[in-house]
Amino acid sequence: MSQVVLTPEQQFYMTKLLGFNYEIVYRPGKLNQVADALSRKEELTTEATLQTYSTIQSPLISQIVELNQSQSEMQELHQQLANGVLDSSFSTWEGMITCNSRVWVPDNEAIRS
Repeated sequence: MSQVVLTPEQQFYMTKLLGFNYEIVYRPGKLNQVADALSRKEELTTEATLQTYSTIQSPLISQIVELNQSQSEMQELHQQLANGVLDSSFSTWEGMITCNSRVWVPDNEAIRS
């Protein structure tokens, strides 16, 4: 070892590493293929970031949306919501009535079973 250990933290870790046979090799710039991501931060700023999100694809959801559009009771609820008759716990999401962030399932035996 040719470098002087200065801080108590360096001394602590040096005692841990003394029992191993290893060699530290400096590889500058792009020669170091496994560099820490933080050490290459300036190179990452020029690249675009890809972000994705997922959505629920369920036949049940599409059936509920269809019933929201076809059942007269559901159409009436949509109209009341649009006119401000229903309280603030009701809203719409993806064409469906929700109450307290839960989907309001129309009264239909095929869906409810």
